[in-house]
Amino acid sequence: GRDLLRAQISATSFTYILKFAVGRTRPNGDSRSFPSGHASATFATATVLQRHYGWKLGLPFYAMGVYTAASRIQDKKHWVSDTVMGATIGVAAGRAVTFRLKDRPVHVVPVKVAGGGMIQFVVDP
Repeated sequence: GRDLLRAQISATSFTYILKFAVGRTRPNGDSRSFPSGHASATFATATVLQRHYGWKLGLPFYAMGVYTAASRIQDKKHWVSDTVMGATIGVAAGRAVTFRLKDRPVHVVPVKVAGGGMIQFVVDP
């Protein structure tokens, strides 16, 4: 559960940073198309489940991710590149939170510093 939550927070954060930075118009005329938040969320979930429980559980969730991405294109909410980038962000977020360095968990920690912020990677001893 913790990895699922961390993957969703990471995927959503990167997705919305890009949405506001890029400002791409959707096929239906609305704003903030790139990347697809639905695709990033479903692929993050699929990746975490696959990494924890294997392909037997991961494959059906990846299939749901593909279905979600295709339906966003069909409904004219996203371009193909939006969903591909969303899926990429989701997979990267899912792999990042399940990555282990010789069975030592790696934590991604946002840190506030004077004049801004940074992301710190901490490996448990």
